[in-house]
Amino acid sequence: PTATQGDVESNKSIAKAVEEKFVLHITAKEDTWMKVIVDNRDPKEYNLVSGDDLELEASSKFNLLIGNAGGVTLRLNDKEVLVAGKSGEMVNLDLP
Repeated sequence: PTATQGDVESNKSIAKAVEEKFVLHITAKEDTWMKVIVDNRDPKEYNLVSGDDLELEASSKFNLLIGNAGGVTLRLNDKEVLVAGKSGEMVNLDLP
């Protein structure tokens, strides 16, 4: 069977819905702890050591409390996020 125009349109809207997820990739350059709230759900705490990678998904937003601002690099949907702060400083971020 061949795809009708309607089938092609519905597939595009499904693909668009999937793209609207936010993927946050966290890489620890130094030891740090973080408290992360995804989509206003219960917070989770992470103790990261240098070299750790963490990947989180959200449909609307992230709230991050970073214990060592200079100790992590963040990428949101493959775009680098600037973390304002130095090593040892605590920073609160809302993404996107």
